[in-house]
Amino acid sequence: MIAPYAINAQSVVDCVLVLLVAVLLFVLSRNEKISKKEGVLFVLLYVAYSVYVFVR
Repeated sequence: MIAPYAINAQSVVDCVLVLLVAVLLFVLSRNEKISKKEGVLFVLLYVAYSVYVFVR
């Protein structure tokens, strides 16, 4: 039997954030190199997301 699957609101937020970071990575790596500032940006995004997951 096929049963409906309930979508958790937190899962939607996680999926949107992952999609945005993937697009950002694609845009910033178009010149085949990520600068130190861009690398720091990604580390800060990772830390912010980790704090968000821990707090919720």
